Amino acid sequence: MLPHWDGDSRALWLGPELLKEFLRPAPCQEAVLAAFESQGWDRGHIANPLPVESWESAEEAKAQLHDTLKNLNRGLPRDTICFRGDGTGTGVRWAYCRPTPARPGDAASA
Repeated sequence: MLPHWDGDSRALWLGPELLKEFLRPAPCQEAVLAAFESQGWDRGHIANPLPVESWESAEEAKAQLHDTLKNLNRGLPRDTICFRGDGTGTGVRWAYCRPTPARPGDAASA
C-alpha cells in the first residue's frame, strides 16, 4: 500500500488512514508531498523539490530541506511512514516506519 497525497484537500493518506491534514498552508511540506505524488511513491526517492533562492547558500538550502522534513514527520502517526533526507542534502526518501518496540515500564508493555 502506497501513500497518497490529495493536494485539493491537502491530506496525506495511507490506504484508508488519514495521516496528516494541513489546515493552513505549508508550502514546503506540500511541495515534498506533491513531488512524491507526481513522481510515484513507489520510487521512494525524489530530488529536493524546494526552490533554492538566488541568495541562498547550499548550506541554507540543505537546512531548509532538513527543517521541512522535521516538520513533515511531526504529527505523523507512529509506525506508519516517515521522511528522511538521502544523505546528500539534495534528495528525500520516504519509508514505512517499523513498529517501535515496547520498553520495560511502558504502559503498553504492562
